[in-house]
Amino acid sequence: MPLIVITGGIGTGKSTVLDAFAKLGAHCLDTDEVAHALYAPGAPAWQPIREHFGEEVVQEDGTLNRRALAAQVFRKPEELAWLNALIHPLIQQQMMEEEAMVAPLPLFAAVPLWYEIGWELPQTKVVATWCTETQQRERLRGRGWDDDEINRRIASQLSRDEKLNRADFGILTIASLEILQRQCDIIYNILVTK
Repeated sequence: MPLIVITGGIGTGKSTVLDAFAKLGAHCLDTDEVAHALYAPGAPAWQPIREHFGEEVVQEDGTLNRRALAAQVFRKPEELAWLNALIHPLIQQQMMEEEAMVAPLPLFAAVPLWYEIGWELPQTKVVATWCTETQQRERLRGRGWDDDEINRRIASQLSRDEKLNRADFGILTIASLEILQRQCDIIYNILVTK
């Protein structure tokens, strides 16, 4: 089993779950971190983004202003679609390379938009993270976002419930880290050490 995907709505604990699997010895990849690296000056996505969105998304030091970029793409669905069409194939390529490097062991990859971008593969197992809407919004406010920003981000994804329903496994991130780790232990034992 080469790929185990961790997905879920924004703010539902995907990174925390990925960290919990890493503690168990899993090979892990966070595709959000891959995307951020692709935005760096000289990286494959940097120049196309600069040309498409203009200098207002570039800071004085040449790095992309991700907040300014997000303000544009989450207000205009066509701009989000353009950015996703640029970024997602690059992320997928890196994920496949990483998967090949660790084979025959599985790669645990956090992919927030797994269902939305249609990467579903027959042998992939999917673990969805889930929390209440109140918890999700509290976590997102902790990132400094206002309710309008939160609403736009949530609206750009499938619902937490839909992702949970479609997944092979679910992890509830509504309690302590200890309980979260126990859930990860059980899933890891089923998928890797069986």
